[in-house]
Amino acid sequence: MTSTLAGSGSIEGGFGSDCVTITDAGIISVNGTSTLTGSISIGGGSGDTGATITDTGIISADGTPTLAGSMRLELALQEVALEIWV
Repeated sequence: MTSTLAGSGSIEGGFGSDCVTITDAGIISVNGTSTLTGSISIGGGSGDTGATITDTGIISADGTPTLAGSMRLELALQEVALEIWV
């Protein structure tokens, strides 16, 4: 099934009414929980002043991240050989 949208369209009352609005500019506004599959690029994606979240959970971003509250970080460290020349 194919649909064509000219102007803005809304589903079940549109954004602000626990529903969805899609504009002709490609802006999607959603109330509640949304599910997206594949990778998501924001602001052009990582490497182009934006951010990317892959479907495997990898977050890549340009710039300095700002976080509020607590954060859990798990790291996998690898052994590295280091030579110092004097």
